[in-house]
Amino acid sequence: MRYQINLGLRQQSVPVKIETGRSILKKMGDSSFFAAPNPLPHPTLASVDTVIDDLETAYQQKQDGGKVATQMLKKNVLAYNDAIIELAHYVVDVANANPLQAEAIIIASGMKMKHFTKAVIPDFLVKNGKLSGTVKLRVRATKRAVYIFEISTATTGSLNDLIWKTISIGSKASVIIMGLTPGTTYYFRYAKVIKNVQDDFSDAMHIVVV
Repeated sequence: MRYQINLGLRQQSVPVKIETGRSILKKMGDSSFFAAPNPLPHPTLASVDTVIDDLETAYQQKQDGGKVATQMLKKNVLAYNDAIIELAHYVVDVANANPLQAEAIIIASGMKMKHFTKAVIPDFLVKNGKLSGTVKLRVRATKRAVYIFEISTATTGSLNDLIWKTISIGSKASVIIMGLTPGTTYYFRYAKVIKNVQDDFSDAMHIVVV
């Protein structure tokens, strides 16, 4: 799955751009995910910080009016948009290079993922519960079936390297898992047992717990 980021640049006023940009830089600077130097041609955090400073200066000068100040502000807005877009490309590259932590990486950057349809099994729902540290699992019910739910966590490697642990076996097609660590990516899968015959396990579904 290739991840995409929703920047919402067109809807942002200049003050919002400045505030959002500084927030992104702080979160990325504090995150170990982005400790390595940005590979070219992506901008560095320092260069983006300079672009934001220039935008803030141009915005303040625009308050005094004048055609030149207006043109300079437009120029700096375009430079800001370009810098943030390139920074988003860097975040996506880091996320795609680490698929088991991709969502956590994007969240740590302070950016927002685009909402798009994931490759999910239609009868398997994995979502955060109402309470922090809880996840609700639900599958399409089958008459007289027994459901096996398993959980896994991982930080490196591929999906094939996940080590699974059974967390629930029973006749209920919906379970709530408690005591999970917020900010951690968890993987879930299930299998049905019908007339003492177990189906293959489903594809893994993952979620960042809140």
